[in-house]
Amino acid sequence: MDRNISQLNVTRYANDMASGAWDQNGETIKVAEDGTILDGQHRLWAIIESGVTVTMIVVYNVQKKAIGSIDSGIIRYFRDLLKIKGSLHPATAALITKFAWIYENYDNQLRAGSAKTETRNSILEPYYDENRELIEQAAAVSECGAHHFVKSHMGFCFYLFLRRNPQKAEDFIKLVKTGENLYTGHPIMTLRTKLVDNRISKNKLTIRETLAFYTKAWNAFLKGRDLSLFRWNNTEELPEVK
Repeated sequence: MDRNISQLNVTRYANDMASGAWDQNGETIKVAEDGTILDGQHRLWAIIESGVTVTMIVVYNVQKKAIGSIDSGIIRYFRDLLKIKGSLHPATAALITKFAWIYENYDNQLRAGSAKTETRNSILEPYYDENRELIEQAAAVSECGAHHFVKSHMGFCFYLFLRRNPQKAEDFIKLVKTGENLYTGHPIMTLRTKLVDNRISKNKLTIRETLAFYTKAWNAFLKGRDLSLFRWNNTEELPEVK
């Protein structure tokens, strides 16, 4: 099956089928070469639940790469597409991909509203495919042992740092997550304090603010400088990732 099941939709379809209100409108059940159901799983579950016989047109050997262009009665989110493509962390990887694409191709200042820009699967998929290894690495790291932090924000920042300096990025994110051997004034300690405080604050940091603080800490970490206070406000340009 291609996505998580929405029981609400299965029940709605099943009720229509059982009552005779279900119309055969020509929509097909689409099955990939390996047997994965790319489109139609809710209809199939509804047939089982309704207990009636419903005629469906089934198309086999559909290429998986076509999934992004398939319309369905339920919105197909980018995370659904990544799950089909074999992502182990589809929800986080989808957000990392979206943030990164917007940052690199649409608005490198991540101004208010830009992070909410609607991006089509057909735009995000090629970017993910091109950068899949690093995106999946960032998603995996941010989903493991990072309960104090916003996973998608951590993953996005880690992804940007990986592209600059992979080894330093791994050292940096390990310290962000563990806090091992840090002291007051260490840039990562200052960052951790900011991020942990954010978890209990009513006014949550935006992705723009989060990137600014991560970047400030990252740049200081690379230079071996202490950083006791983030001197940046939201009216300024985002600091450059070194």
